[in-house]
Amino acid sequence: MDSPSSSEPPALDGFPLKHSNTLTNRQRGNEVSALPATLDTLSIHQLAAQGELVQLKEHLRKGENLVNKRDERGFTPLIWAAAFGEIETVRHLLEWGADPHALAKERESALALASMGGYTDIVTLLLRRDVDINTYDWVRLMGYWGYWDNGDTGILG
Repeated sequence: MDSPSSSEPPALDGFPLKHSNTLTNRQRGNEVSALPATLDTLSIHQLAAQGELVQLKEHLRKGENLVNKRDERGFTPLIWAAAFGEIETVRHLLEWGADPHALAKERESALALASMGGYTDIVTLLLRRDVDINTYDWVRLMGYWGYWDNGDTGILG
């Protein structure tokens, strides 16, 4: 009879089962204290950013003039949809009268955020709505490319 080599693990026959010593979240007392957000609890801005078109349409039909409503940063639903590349949502918001020229508190725009994200279809759509390509975001412009003492960014002329 061959003897097992020292590098092989011993056979588990005859060993009692080893119980897991890992505790579950419930055993540790780490239970969920809040339910996850459901679509009916999301703001119009969150719905636009996530491309939840059915729920977004329901909110817009309420007639509360939500299509251009600004959040705490001054972002409109259109700016959020453009920033996240939600082209169908952008199209729908524009059809409902969203202002493609809107600027947020720090001069962010749907055009600037769509172009930064590489969403060329949205950029094209906004440019067809005569959005000014020379309107820019001072905060990001200064942060990415620097700001010269004379105020000339040297980028957009």
